[in-house]
Amino acid sequence: MKTNTITFHCPDCDKDFDVTIDADDINWEIAETSERSMGIERRHQGSLYVESPCGEGHEVTIDVWEYPEGSLQDEIEVNADDLTVIDHNLDINTIISID
Repeated sequence: MKTNTITFHCPDCDKDFDVTIDADDINWEIAETSERSMGIERRHQGSLYVESPCGEGHEVTIDVWEYPEGSLQDEIEVNADDLTVIDHNLDINTIISID
């Protein structure tokens, strides 16, 4: 699997398909901020749209965590409306920058 690829299953057409994404494809925002023992924790949420083989558009969200401040965690959570996320090979260092 190529880097920054997500594999989905579309229940409408019953097909698996891969989408390779670029950092510019993702719209990031800070979805949540909380105070923890080593400082601020932030959940960054990115969104993008993908098209399944049957031509339907679907919103995909990607969640990453920053804790302590300035340090991205390795955990990446991918969700999609009406699609099943089978696997992903997202490289956190190439999909988001926290300047």
